[in-house]
Amino acid sequence: MTNVEEKKFHLLLVDDAKSEIDSCEIAVYDWNEENRNKKIELYCVGSVDEANKALDKYRIDGAIIDIRLNDDEKGGNAVIESIINKYKIPIIIVTGTPGYTGRNHKCIQCASKPYKYIDAIKYLMEMSEKPLFKVLSSGGMVEWHLVNIFWKSLCPKFQLWDELSCLGKDSERIILRNVLAYMQELLDDENEEYCKEELYLEPTLINKIKTGSVIQSRGEGTFYIVLSPPCDLVKDGKRTPDRVMLCEIEDIKTCHKDVLGKNNGAKGKINDQLQKQYINFLPPCQFFKGGYVNFRKVHSIDFLQLEDYTHEAKLHDAFVKEVLRKFSTYYSRQGQPELDEKNMDVILTICESDNEEN
Repeated sequence: MTNVEEKKFHLLLVDDAKSEIDSCEIAVYDWNEENRNKKIELYCVGSVDEANKALDKYRIDGAIIDIRLNDDEKGGNAVIESIINKYKIPIIIVTGTPGYTGRNHKCIQCASKPYKYIDAIKYLMEMSEKPLFKVLSSGGMVEWHLVNIFWKSLCPKFQLWDELSCLGKDSERIILRNVLAYMQELLDDENEEYCKEELYLEPTLINKIKTGSVIQSRGEGTFYIVLSPPCDLVKDGKRTPDRVMLCEIEDIKTCHKDVLGKNNGAKGKINDQLQKQYINFLPPCQFFKGGYVNFRKVHSIDFLQLEDYTHEAKLHDAFVKEVLRKFSTYYSRQGQPELDEKNMDVILTICESDNEEN
């Protein structure tokens, strides 16, 4: 007989109705009888305070929340708010209010009473196996890597972080940058292909224009990428630029009007566009249809004019470096000047004179 490691799913039920608690307990019991390899540990609470205490005390993997608690029609919202602010778990909102849609989050599902708790359990179990939760949930890949980084890389330098703090350095940010660097090192693989979804940080978590920010004109709707060097956007830790350099992102369909609806030669013309030195292709994503960064269409605007643009996204730093490299290469290229006819005559005269001497 083989021993199978028992994996428990910690489920939080937030409901003050005994009938609902009983129904959920029966569903959990039935699940555990049929699924010995991943049992459920159920925690039942009936108030916002009890819910917050349970969230802090236990490693909760999923929650079922009644939106109405103790005659408060929106009491469950306070629990949901706590979860969104501090935790990364899937949620099911149970409500007796017809047509209630709740929050617009993919990880939050709304359900109406009466409700089959076995369906809730199946949904939460399926969600726990999704890539997002495998990476970011409590005990997920990120947490596992952070534990290794802490003990193997950062903890041995404990005295160093303390000394830097005593010298007036922002040791917390230094540690954070070290953590990010180690995480990047763990992920670095030169032979690994990136997906287009990794190209953009969207939506951005900080509303600051940076090198590689993708912005859109409020008026004409044209997209641009910010190519001002980082040192031009920040000075002495403060944002004090006079001008911002933008590069237009041309619409793909506009650039390829001649190949729309045609099969013959279309790929060749598109390839010709991609091979141009002054073009950098940006693939489509949720917020725009993709386009060509045209290094020939550079604009310089006053920093205050950025109010006329919306900050849509930012390119990942690895791709920003590539765009800047191509931009620099294009403007630093050197070609030999063409010789005019007089110079050609001089060369021909030299050649003829050599023949006469021979």
